[in-house]
Amino acid sequence: MKKEPRKKVTIEDLAVIVGKGFSDVYKKMDAGFSSVDERFKEVHEKMDKGFSDVYKKMDEGFSDVYKKMDKGFSDVYKKMDKGFSVARKETEDLAIMVGRGFNDVNENFKEVREEMDKGFTDANLSLGQVRSRLTSLEENQLDLKLRVDVLNYTKTTDELRSRIVVLEKKVGVK
Repeated sequence: MKKEPRKKVTIEDLAVIVGKGFSDVYKKMDAGFSSVDERFKEVHEKMDKGFSDVYKKMDEGFSDVYKKMDKGFSDVYKKMDKGFSVARKETEDLAIMVGRGFNDVNENFKEVREEMDKGFTDANLSLGQVRSRLTSLEENQLDLKLRVDVLNYTKTTDELRSRIVVLEKKVGVK
């Protein structure tokens, strides 16, 4: 027995083989899906009817819930309004008390300011007196300095005269 030489399969050949194989699979799948689609159509219709009934019952239930909620919230709003009016009154009373407290503090600050103004006036007066005394001291100091300078000049002049007399005696000028 002679072996036939094997033919090499290319990618193109493989694609054709796979394509033919899947062609049959696709036909069988389409037939199965058509059958399933018919069955699902029935289920879909039954579900639509069932959900329609559920939606009606839910709408009726929610309608009742909405009515009960409206009544309940109406009662809550009334209680809230009453509570807020009490809170508003208490807030107004608190605002009045705080305002009085600020007025008292303002009066106390006014008294402190007046005392500070008097203190600053006294301090400014004292500072003016100190400046006047310092100016007087500076003038007196300058006067004393001039007198000392004159005294020093006179003393130095006397010393120089006595030296000149000694030198004149030595030289024999006088």
